[in-house]
Amino acid sequence: MEAVNAKKPYSLWKRRLDSGRFIYYVRFRLDNDHWSTAKSSGQTKKTRAEAWAIEYLKSGQVITKENIVFKDFADGFFDWEGPFIQKQILRGKTIGRRHAENQNSTIINHLNPVIGELKLKKIDSEVIEELVVGLSAAGKAPATINKILITLRTILQHAYKKKYILQMPIIEMIPGKQKERGILTVEEVKDFFDQKWGRYLLLHIQPHSGYHRHAYGRNKSPAAKGCL
Repeated sequence: MEAVNAKKPYSLWKRRLDSGRFIYYVRFRLDNDHWSTAKSSGQTKKTRAEAWAIEYLKSGQVITKENIVFKDFADGFFDWEGPFIQKQILRGKTIGRRHAENQNSTIINHLNPVIGELKLKKIDSEVIEELVVGLSAAGKAPATINKILITLRTILQHAYKKKYILQMPIIEMIPGKQKERGILTVEEVKDFFDQKWGRYLLLHIQPHSGYHRHAYGRNKSPAAKGCL
């Protein structure tokens, strides 16, 4: 992440894509001397990203604290190279890269479809209760709903700390019985594969599925080779 330049009305940081390429994100200095949330410039080179930032400033499109919606504030919130995760690491907090990726997946798959277009200041306890009811009606298990709520709470706590919202809404976890071990439901399987696992998933499945023997046996196919 680029060091903040007190003279510039913007700062840059790089976000790594799944393809391995980097895209520059831009934060703009607001009137109260705080910084806006990061916005993608769509540029892979720093000079072009700076040019994009200048043009964006000229267009008057900089999002203020008063009108920012949840999806803009939460975009890339848990990116490994992003400011939130890097600050957590600097403070000595333990957090894994895969956990951070899963948090971003939770935002994209579960939060944005419901509250993504809402302004941050409109997300109160009543809205959160409606979110919980909707998730439950969709068949989400209590444990899954609580994970979603924890992700939301982390984001809103940061918004409150940065004064994007004036008060922190109450977010209560929901009780649920411990499920007995057994076959996963369709919904649980979908949630499982919504996460970003990459090569780790394949290595985890191999010893339990017989895929290892298929991939490394005498009749190893080109398709199997391509999975490794």
